[in-house]
Amino acid sequence: MSRHTQVGRDLTTGPILQLLLAFAAPMILTNLVQQLYSTVDLIVIGQFMGNIGTVGVSTGSELVDFMTPFASAFATGGQIYIAQVAGAKDQRRLKEAVGTLLTLLMAMSVAVLVGGFILHDSVLDMLNCPAEARAQATSYMLITAAG
Repeated sequence: MSRHTQVGRDLTTGPILQLLLAFAAPMILTNLVQQLYSTVDLIVIGQFMGNIGTVGVSTGSELVDFMTPFASAFATGGQIYIAQVAGAKDQRRLKEAVGTLLTLLMAMSVAVLVGGFILHDSVLDMLNCPAEARAQATSYMLITAAG
């Protein structure tokens, strides 16, 4: 007899509004925290590094700002498929789907890391990064690509 441990909540049963709010709340909170982080980041940089540092951070973050929607789209698409397979109670396909999604997202992360390190100068050129802020933008772009 195999034992299956239930992880998470079953969103297929129960009151829809309550389940929808429970599902959406962490995503909304995550987006708010991300926006707060970006705002505080620019305030701190502005206080300690001035205008040039602010321009560097703003320009250097463009690569991550560009890639985040792609990662979110793939994650959302994968989660929809995973939800369908979970709803069908097909454990084998569920494990395969989760593994495939995690592998895809990790591969995308590595691609952004490598691409950021190889193409950062070209990206900053395309963004017309001012020469005065080039060092700060490069540092910030490399740090965020590594993250």
